[in-house]
Amino acid sequence: MTSRYLAALVVNVGLILFFLLASAAFSEAFGDGLIANYWEMVAFSVFYIAPVVAFVMMFSALFRNPAIAIVAVAFFLFIGATIFTALLEVAGVEPWFLLTYASQIITNIVTVPYPTSAPGNPTPTPIEGMGIMVGYIIVSWAICFIAYSRKELKEI
Repeated sequence: MTSRYLAALVVNVGLILFFLLASAAFSEAFGDGLIANYWEMVAFSVFYIAPVVAFVMMFSALFRNPAIAIVAVAFFLFIGATIFTALLEVAGVEPWFLLTYASQIITNIVTVPYPTSAPGNPTPTPIEGMGIMVGYIIVSWAICFIAYSRKELKEI
């Protein structure tokens, strides 16, 4: 489980770094330079990969069919979380427990000054966003470990 996680993490971090470093090079070469806090955004983007990969691995461990796991993750992160966030914001509840909410720090860090939370527009601070991401890593890993342990016991 650990080797699969680390392999997926290395590949995904490599892809995101390639994209972000290429965009930095093009901004420097053909634009007006980098936007404010660009390197902080790169750091948050790279760290965001860890909970996403852990979350995907958790779903992969929970479902036997990899296609179902991929569809479940895509539905949850892209559709379900968006709808759930909208419903919570209408109800006046801050969606602090969603990974997609924590990911707002990636785009917010390049906004100067950093946006503050307002009624109807909750915004995580960088510390809150990182805390949510760490929480997703821990919970996803724990569930993944339990699921993998049960699968191994069934195969014996």
